[in-house]
Amino acid sequence: MDDAQRFWLFWLCCIPFRAAVAVGGLLLPTVDTVFFLFYGIYCLLTSVGLTTNVLLWCSGNASGVGGLGGRVWWARVRIAHAALWLSAALAFAAHGPGGWILVADVIVGALAGFLHAVGVEF
Repeated sequence: MDDAQRFWLFWLCCIPFRAAVAVGGLLLPTVDTVFFLFYGIYCLLTSVGLTTNVLLWCSGNASGVGGLGGRVWWARVRIAHAALWLSAALAFAAHGPGGWILVADVIVGALAGFLHAVGVEF
């Protein structure tokens, strides 16, 4: 996959998917409180995966190449990503505003993607 394809995949799949998860995190717990549990577990599992990637990167054991073949430009942003998802998991566990934390994650991701697209290196 080339850079242009990865660019469009990020903007047309990654960001919309994350936004949909965030909107679900805002709306579904108002329908039934069981969604606090579901979202809490999902966010916790996601944060564990992200934290694992962060630890691999910090220890120098990450290849620096993403699953689609490009350079992992978001490696440093992944630290914030992992922290936000862990915070959302804890907020959902406490029946708090986890959805808004996921909205913040979408904003951080979109801002990082925009900065990368205009040539700012992380």
